[in-house]
Amino acid sequence: MKIILFSILFFSALLNAKSYALIIGTNNNGLKGAVNDAKAIERLMKFQGVKNPVMLINRRATKRNILRNLKSIAHKLKENDRFYFFFSGHGTSLLNPNFKKIINSDKRLLSLLENSGGLIPWDFDKKRAYDSIIGAKRDLAPIFRYIDQGKKAFGMVMIDACFSGMNFKDFNTNTRKQIAIRAKPNFGNVYPYKRMVYLASTVMSDWASEDNTHRPYRGFFSRALEGCLYKKNGLRRLERCINAVPMAQTVVVYPKYRDVSKLFTHHKTNYRYKDIRVVPKKRPLIEQLFMLAHSSDKIEIFATEEHGIKRKVYSSTTLLTLQLKSKRNGYLVFLSFGVDKKLKLHYPKYEPRKLYRDKIEHLGEFKATKPFGEEFMIAFLVDKYSSKKFIEIFKKNQGNLRDDASIREVIELLRGKDGSSLRLISTPYEFIITVKNGER
Repeated sequence: MKIILFSILFFSALLNAKSYALIIGTNNNGLKGAVNDAKAIERLMKFQGVKNPVMLINRRATKRNILRNLKSIAHKLKENDRFYFFFSGHGTSLLNPNFKKIINSDKRLLSLLENSGGLIPWDFDKKRAYDSIIGAKRDLAPIFRYIDQGKKAFGMVMIDACFSGMNFKDFNTNTRKQIAIRAKPNFGNVYPYKRMVYLASTVMSDWASEDNTHRPYRGFFSRALEGCLYKKNGLRRLERCINAVPMAQTVVVYPKYRDVSKLFTHHKTNYRYKDIRVVPKKRPLIEQLFMLAHSSDKIEIFATEEHGIKRKVYSSTTLLTLQLKSKRNGYLVFLSFGVDKKLKLHYPKYEPRKLYRDKIEHLGEFKATKPFGEEFMIAFLVDKYSSKKFIEIFKKNQGNLRDDASIREVIELLRGKDGSSLRLISTPYEFIITVKNGER
């Protein structure tokens, strides 16, 4: 009898629960689809029973407005109420290479963003970054804990922003050690919230992508999220649904056991969602980088044996010389990728290397050593400014580009530049190339 009475009271509380939503979209700093994302999620929220979602678009999406409305909603919530937070815009973390200068100008950001993240509001100011950024562990996590533990309300946090994998809490603050690049933190049984789920468009070391070639412009994650949320699924099915949409980034979903359908008052299945018709083909970042080198015949990279014969296939005993010829003046960028799975930046290292029209440049002598395998090499012709940027990348990564953020930075610098590739294959055995003069 007590069990029946408890069940009646519990489901009665759920039926009487109210739903609140704070939806934010900022098309600042070059974004085109964030506002469209926010409007689409607003329609979805209204359809799922949220009567008056709070919308903060562009100039209204200041730090003060965002936190003021977030705190206001938190105070209104009662036990078993439902809360939704959606943000589409720019985000950052310590793994954002473009944020390095800002961090160097204000060392307080190191502590604020360590093992955490930040959202960029409309009124963000680089000169006072520490005060104007929305820090996850300083500004968001205390409110989320209050909603989850203090008010015992159900919550869903959805963030479509770069480096957003940790924008919901402060992870592992008792140590100075940063979690591994590309790694999705494994909370196990210590996920900080009991009633709140978290969905983010990327891990903390990667950029989010948006479709700005087909109208209406949208973030790929937000559009996938919209299409999957109307289905009556738990988080595992929701994660599979989102990941079924080709995206260039890795989606983060926590925890693994929550039933999303309980978060909505009315879970209908006839929501009018416009599916994605054109999506980017999901390619590994290394493949994206090497595809850039097939766009021009202004630069040629080739391997010759001791008799001057060009070779692409050779045995492990053959010594090859790598050479390059350009049809116009410029500066050299030279990278390679082998079975050691390391993307290596050979030139420029410490100073720009100038290329001259129709002159053959010597890049080094290579021989095969075990373990044998294929070797891919690409060369690009860039301007002096880009060459200097690559020197900064080389010093920062010691020549080996391991994390997604650095590889994406390289891709952006080389996009639209003249490039050429060379793929070397051994016969009858596979091989890997090493540089004889110690450059590799």
